Amino acid sequence: MNLVLIGSPGSGKTTVGKLLSERLKTDFVDTDERIQTLFGDISMIIEIMGREKFRRCEKEVVKVESTRKNAVIATGGGVVLDEENVSLLKGGGKLFYLRASEETLYERLKETDDRPLLRGNMRKKLGELMRERSALYEGAADVIIEASGTAEETAKRIEGIWRKEGWAERS
Repeated sequence: MNLVLIGSPGSGKTTVGKLLSERLKTDFVDTDERIQTLFGDISMIIEIMGREKFRRCEKEVVKVESTRKNAVIATGGGVVLDEENVSLLKGGGKLFYLRASEETLYERLKETDDRPLLRGNMRKKLGELMRERSALYEGAADVIIEASGTAEETAKRIEGIWRKEGWAERS
């Protein structure tokens, strides 16, 4: 069974995912990294070919990576916009929503410019993303984790739940 991390940009999916894969001794996959390996730079895909092309690339990656067994998968922030993506990921795993406040997300992201959907007025765009996606994250999640602390704290909480529920043994 896969441990799948969903959440907003800046929620810590990649960082927490890497820590979890080390702690659980499993493979780690970042769907955004896979998209970049297979299709090219995400910013360029979006700018040149559009968001719809990016979402098609994302779906292709999710179709493949959701068939893994016993992996930690960090998804892109918009993966929940497509019901089929959610269904595929849930078919082979448990989804953990890393929830953090808009302020926490902003503080983590304010020095970056590699998030195409947040360019311009980042604070405003982040708020819009959260309003658009929060209910989708909550609806898709098997577990909601407050992720405003450190990545290590978040990883420990997730690991505790993962082991307590016996999901690691069902892989």
